[in-house]
Amino acid sequence: MEILCFNVSERKIRSGLLLLALLALTVSAFILPTAPGSTAARVMAVVYLVVFSVASYLIGARHKWLIAYGILAACAWIIGLTDTFIPHATPVLEITRDGLIVLLQLMLVLLVFRFSMLDPHASRADRIVAGISGYLIIAFLWAGLYALHERISPGGLVDSTKGAIYAEEGDFLYYSFITLTTTGYGEILPISPTARLLASLQSVTGTLYLAVFIAALLGRSSNEPADSPRLRQR
Repeated sequence: MEILCFNVSERKIRSGLLLLALLALTVSAFILPTAPGSTAARVMAVVYLVVFSVASYLIGARHKWLIAYGILAACAWIIGLTDTFIPHATPVLEITRDGLIVLLQLMLVLLVFRFSMLDPHASRADRIVAGISGYLIIAFLWAGLYALHERISPGGLVDSTKGAIYAEEGDFLYYSFITLTTTGYGEILPISPTARLLASLQSVTGTLYLAVFIAALLGRSSNEPADSPRLRQR
């Protein structure tokens, strides 16, 4: 019984660390501006991949999911290292790298959803942490989509105060968060049809995610108390 209790406590600690890591990444995107191709930018890219890879493990991915996730992460990391040795990386490499990172984040969102909605052994605290983490990851996912869109078709998003927007200054992540929460301050505007479609889909996704997650959480809470024997044995 002591071992089981230790495992539950350890899982909660790891879940809490995951949430803190994601929050730290969110804050760092705004307070640690990095120039493209700089050492700081490369370090942050590696940190991002590490945190998202650890997140997939903590959320309880199956073995096959972890293998696929690891392959995608390794490819993105190798392409990212290429930028270290090539002063001016080709647009194809940059687009490929950004596309792989978007796939990693999408896979992680699916893992979070599966864990929060379908795992019968997850405790209420685990589900809450996973749900919050998933919400933050959706913001990173769409920020990556906006950045990928700008690489392929520049000028889809514009800042009414300074013109161009820059990933290294956290502009894409900032716009992703205000769109996800449907705040929409209006200084960054989607002007191309594709950018407007992405922004519309993100607003709908954020609203539906919260609705489904809260409904599932309340439904499981009413059917199974937090201190049920099955959850204690996890």
